[in-house]
Amino acid sequence: MNAGWIGTASLRPFVEVLSNDVGYAFGASDRAAIGTGLVGTDSEPGPWSDHPVGDLTLWVALEPGADEMVSLRIDGTTASADERVHWLADLVRNYGRFGNERGGTRLRSAGRARLRSQVMVGRRAS
Repeated sequence: MNAGWIGTASLRPFVEVLSNDVGYAFGASDRAAIGTGLVGTDSEPGPWSDHPVGDLTLWVALEPGADEMVSLRIDGTTASADERVHWLADLVRNYGRFGNERGGTRLRSAGRARLRSQVMVGRRAS
């Protein structure tokens, strides 16, 4: 499944929340692997870096000419999980924008509340 792109700085939070959603204990070694795994990647010709996240495999690669953007692919998801992953990627991709707009704090709070409900729905569905 192609999950689109997110900002490089948002990759770790994305993986941490995704890990929580699938019941995977994301630890220090995962944080290090995610950070160093991007070196030398390229989303068009390759290579991509792969990271296990529970039963899923997350593939990440830098966008050509834009090191601040990371492309995401995820293997092992179900149709219902695809929707949650896309929603999470959209949230992470747009999260920083809300802080610069009037009322941004309310939007961030609403986003966190919706994310918590999505994660809980995912846990019940598992």
